[in-house]
This record gives sequence, structure tokens and C-alpha cells, in this order.
Amino acid sequence: MKVRKNISGQFDIVGDDSVIKDANRFLSILALRGLSQYSIRSYAYDLIVIHRWLKTEGFQFGSLQGKDLFSLIRFEKNRGRGAKTINRRLITLRMYYRFLFDRDVEPAGLGPGYYRGPRSAYLGPVKGKRRGRRNLKVKEDELLVVPLKAEDANEFIRGIDSYRDLAIVGLMLFCGLRSGEVRNLEIEKINFAERKVAVKGKGGRERMVPLADQVLRLIRSYIDIERPRGARTSKVFTTWKGKTRGRALTASGLRSLFRYRRKISGVEHANPHRFRHTFGTNMAKTKMNIRVLQMLLGHAEGSPVTHRYINIALSDVSEAFYEANREVEKKYSVPS
Repeated sequence: MKVRKNISGQFDIVGDDSVIKDANRFLSILALRGLSQYSIRSYAYDLIVIHRWLKTEGFQFGSLQGKDLFSLIRFEKNRGRGAKTINRRLITLRMYYRFLFDRDVEPAGLGPGYYRGPRSAYLGPVKGKRRGRRNLKVKEDELLVVPLKAEDANEFIRGIDSYRDLAIVGLMLFCGLRSGEVRNLEIEKINFAERKVAVKGKGGRERMVPLADQVLRLIRSYIDIERPRGARTSKVFTTWKGKTRGRALTASGLRSLFRYRRKISGVEHANPHRFRHTFGTNMAKTKMNIRVLQMLLGHAEGSPVTHRYINIALSDVSEAFYEANREVEKKYSVPS
């Protein structure tokens, strides 16, 4: 079993297993709901993993019980998968189970919702609240993505000798775009006169992003000088070598680009998300309004993700503290 793009451009699963028909029906429903291709691809890979787990452990999908889900957690942990990936697999399993059988998998060993019956109080009986059942999930550690130091970013950029690659990195570092948003940029969406571009982000949400002057110049130079004439795509960034010359840059192509640049520069931790994260942190350090930062990054209103940039920016507090404390210490004669 493997994932591929079908003739309509959507992802589906191919293979000789009898469950594939149901799996692809599920994926087609997700497409009708308007989920992005990349979300559908993630669901497809989840279904393949779930199917392998069922075969390995000898479970029948239709007779799964809540306690069996612990086996999936163990199966994925043995494969070295993290909590975030495991939780997504569990969500996919429950969605697919509900799609096939029109019912939910019972919560796994968490017991019924807690309920405290009427209890006495000074003013008389007080009725407790019934809590809903909770779905099984693995505790996720909140890991901070450390932004790139300026010297590391400069070292990574220094070896780039093409307008295309400089523009790609610039869109992440100076405009905060995600890697997928960079690849899916369309030429007609760029307004050179007003220095902005329409970006389609997660959930199909479109936002207008201002373009830094340097990035705008790089994009214009790439289009005028390097972009293949007669390219077979409306996407801004294309490949320029081999049989795929003139076609849209793919996710694997972008990964290869960064992998090669990491090797050349020696900056091993430089990747698209770190450049975007560096943008968010730099903007937070300027005390930018958090709502403006959310809009620039394409986060939903009230998203807790944006606050991570604020928290990292607050690391400057330590530097300010030590600088001030050195002055304070001069007033006192404390032996060292």
C-alpha cells in the first residue's frame, strides 16, 4: 500500500488490499469537505499505518474496543513516533471508524464521565456536573523551536548563488511564510506595485502579506532572469533542470534544496520552519501588536501558537536583568 496522486490531482491509496476502496471513499469525503491536499495526504498515511497495525496485532477493525487503542500507541512508540504523530493517528482512527460504522470507539480505559451526585451544602443540595467522556491521547511535550541566530542565518544565506533560492529563503525569513505557502505562490497573486502578495494558508484561509523590498527585488530578478520561459505552471517557483524543468517546485524538491544548503553551509539546524520561526520571533521583539503578528503568520484569531514567539522574545529579559544587576552589584561589597 502506498499514497499517490490520482488523475484528478487528489491523493489516494493504491495496493491490492480489500480495505483500500473504503479508505479512498473516506479520503474523497475529506476532499469534498474542502481539506487541503496535504491534510488528505497525512490522513492517507495514517490509514496505511493503522492498517499495518491491525494486521500485525491481528485486530478486526469493526470489533475494536477502546482498550485496543493502547496497542496502537505501543506500536507507534516502538517505531519511534512522537506524541503529536500518535495523537493524530488516534484521531484518524476514530474518524474513520465513525465513517464506516456510524458510531464511536469507546474511550480507552478512561472510564465513564465523572459524576458527583447531589451533595449537601450550607444552602441545601447542590447538583454536580456530569463531565463528558474523554478520548485517549498521549501527553505532548510543548517543545520550543529555537530561532536561528543571525550569524547562522547569514552563513546559510552566504553560499546561495541563485535568485530563486534567495527569494525562497527571504519569503520565510522576512515575510514569515510556511514552506507550502512559498511553493504554492502564484505569479498573478503578486502585486508588485503595492508590494504585497495573496497567500493561501492552512484551512484554505487567504491573507495579504506585505513583501519586504529586498524580497520583492529577488522575486522580480528570478522571474526576469532565471525562471524558465514557457513554464508549465502558474506557480512562482519552478524547477530548472532535467525532465521536470518548468514544473512547479515540489515538497521533496524544496527539502532537497535545504538539505543541500545545510551541507554546504554547515548550519545543520536550518530548515524552513526555523526561518519562519525566526521571523515571528524578530517581529515579537519589535513589540508588534499580537493580532497583527497573528495575521502575518496566518494563525487563527486567539491561536496560542503566536504566544510562543512572544515567550521566546521575553528571553531578552534575562539579558536586561544581568546588565542592570551588574550596576546594582557595584553598590555592595559582597565577597565573591
